[in-house]
Amino acid sequence: MSIMKPGLGDLIDRLFILKRKQIDNQEEPNDVSFDVEEKLVQMALKVFVSDKQGEQLISSVELCAINATMWQRTDEARDGETITNHHKELAYSLLTLNDVRHDKVNHLNKPAEEVPF
Repeated sequence: MSIMKPGLGDLIDRLFILKRKQIDNQEEPNDVSFDVEEKLVQMALKVFVSDKQGEQLISSVELCAINATMWQRTDEARDGETITNHHKELAYSLLTLNDVRHDKVNHLNKPAEEVPF
């Protein structure tokens, strides 16, 4: 039996899933297993891309995960007929995620020579 080596698409997919789980579990105590697996995925990415490209790819995946979470939470917030504490928490998390999203977009917009990798 041969062991399958993950391809670039597999690694990007796994990184996206890890980022979504990290965002969704921000209120929980830090789960070290997410961080360890993320580092392993990032190391494996270096087989396919340079360090600079890898950092841009990772930032892009993080941005996608943030956007997906924001869309989900926005839809969830709109579903309520009355404002509950849950809706207030959703609104706060959306504000926080939007700030992080803004930083990621600005980071990705920098020319390669300006990005401190």
